Amino acid sequence: MRLCILFFFLLLHVAATFAIDNDREVIVNGRVALYGSVVRYCGGDTAKAEAMCVPVDSEGSYLSRPRAESERLFNKLHVPCWPTTVILICAIICLARSIPPRTCAAVSTLVSAAVCCWIWWLSSWIPLMSISDTLAVVALFLCIGMLTVKRRSTMVTGLVAAAMLWGFAAYMGMHPAVRPLNQVLMSSWLPIHVTLMTLAYALFLFATLCAVSGPVGKNMRLILLWGEILLAAGVVTGGLWATEAWGRFWGWDPKECCALATSIFYGILISAWDGIKNKRILTVVAFLAVIFTWLGASYLGGLHSYSR
Repeated sequence: MRLCILFFFLLLHVAATFAIDNDREVIVNGRVALYGSVVRYCGGDTAKAEAMCVPVDSEGSYLSRPRAESERLFNKLHVPCWPTTVILICAIICLARSIPPRTCAAVSTLVSAAVCCWIWWLSSWIPLMSISDTLAVVALFLCIGMLTVKRRSTMVTGLVAAAMLWGFAAYMGMHPAVRPLNQVLMSSWLPIHVTLMTLAYALFLFATLCAVSGPVGKNMRLILLWGEILLAAGVVTGGLWATEAWGRFWGWDPKECCALATSIFYGILISAWDGIKNKRILTVVAFLAVIFTWLGASYLGGLHSYSR
């Protein structure tokens, strides 16, 4: 039954991918992009989208010829959609017990890494600029984490979660050309701070999926502890970056407050771990704080609202 449901969602995803019209190409922010991507970025406002674009046959792209051709191929193949398809296929194969689970995780990891590297090469900057970027990177980290999993149910759950993250990333606009680079983000602190935060989120997600798909093992507390260490390091490096960018270490910005609250929550959970009876429920509840910090806090305004 589970195999049939997974296969149905795979067919639905592939049909939706091929149903996307091959939009006309335009130049936006000096890059070749599909017009439909620009319209989605503008919230459906075609007038605003038209104002951002120039015809692709006009001068205005700063890409070299190899990059321009690679970007056009990236557009035509709808590359950000394909990790979802491949990872769902791997999940189906894993559930059907056709090949070893770790082979499925390895293929998912390679495809995720390849797409992230392609986007990195096109944009010439590490793909950690927006929520859609971090969704894809957390999906990559989650696939890597699945390489360590032995339980088949956890493997399938993790692969489906990674496929969903890639799907949301593609829907939110993974195309590197459409979203202009914010000058605040052009800092050497970006790869340090955001990588620490996304690693922490990936570990918390990994622990949550393990709790949902099976009994809470002895290593769960260790996974949460490493996630807490990385989250705390991410908060500190974020403060150092804020000192450089905004002239203060801490300003009670909504994103900062949510990250601090999440760190405190996990710190309490880890400290009281041995005395907790419903470890599975609390692990899942704790991840709700991660979701809000990661995806919701940017919509509360403040200095971090550009990361949406």
